[in-house]
Amino acid sequence: MTLGHTRRCGYCRSGKEVYGQDDLSLKGFCADAFYELYPCLLALLYDAKFQQKRPLVINCPHTALPTFIHLSFKYKWLRIPLNLLEKFFRFIGSPKDAIDKDIVIEVLNENRRCAMPEGSRFVLRIPDIRQLCPASFFSVYPSLPFYKQGFSFACPDPKSNISYRVESLGSSEGRAAGRLFCGVSVTGYRITSVDSTSCPQALKRKKEMILENLLPRGLCPTLFNVALPYIITFSQGGYFKWRKDIHTVEVQCPDPEGRVSFEVRRNPSGAKDMTLTIKGTQGRCPRGHEERQTFALDAQRLICPYLFTRLFPHLFSRRAAGEEILLSCPFVQEAKYLLLKANVP
Repeated sequence: MTLGHTRRCGYCRSGKEVYGQDDLSLKGFCADAFYELYPCLLALLYDAKFQQKRPLVINCPHTALPTFIHLSFKYKWLRIPLNLLEKFFRFIGSPKDAIDKDIVIEVLNENRRCAMPEGSRFVLRIPDIRQLCPASFFSVYPSLPFYKQGFSFACPDPKSNISYRVESLGSSEGRAAGRLFCGVSVTGYRITSVDSTSCPQALKRKKEMILENLLPRGLCPTLFNVALPYIITFSQGGYFKWRKDIHTVEVQCPDPEGRVSFEVRRNPSGAKDMTLTIKGTQGRCPRGHEERQTFALDAQRLICPYLFTRLFPHLFSRRAAGEEILLSCPFVQEAKYLLLKANVP
């Protein structure tokens, strides 16, 4: 449920919205798969042009028996006036979030372990007040299975500044989860490629790397994960229509006690490198992030953003500390990786 807001948005209008378990993602659609798809869904909504594969097909996180999901979009019948309005308001210096398309999600294969049958179609329309804001869902999803009591978290939009409270069934006692959001660590893990498929990103065939070395040094992993959908949108040529500067976007972490807002900036020259700059904090950040801190997001040195999104829930649960976790590339099922403890002192 929402606990209030600074500014209304398409999803949070009263500040007292209540969402059930079935309202977390598209009705009838697997929440695990929706989390995996969200970065690409956001990118498609904001005019990204994916080059990895056409059509755009993503396999769900079930490594042994994945469900394959096709993403496409259809333009709204008001597309032309919407785009004209977007150009007009941008020209007068007051850009609006004029989305001209809906995203179509289609299940491609019959999978006996999946509740979604082959041919199932779902349409993501923004906004859809019947469900939780997808951006908020993405930021909180990794924490949902691991809290028995209630907790709070913040919307990724620092302007709306919406607060949420999650309550487990049968629990009346809540507690803030901000310190636990900040407790995720990448230290002590390594990633090993276990197949012969070369990865076009940071991980190459049969190569093992320390996870800590694949992220900007000193950057909170939770904050990095929240930033990834926006980084992916920029990397694929998209832009956010509500921003005056189309090469920037401002987001905040989910910690309700020490909210850190940050800006992701794309290089206007077309280079793939970006920067992440801390814009402000509310309360104390356990990671010590301070205003004007800047982190280089070097595409050649960072871990593949799609793979990090896939492994992040395991870091949150800390399951990987005691076992090997097999992960597959969202685009190439044959490309598999092991997340396991690092052999370091």
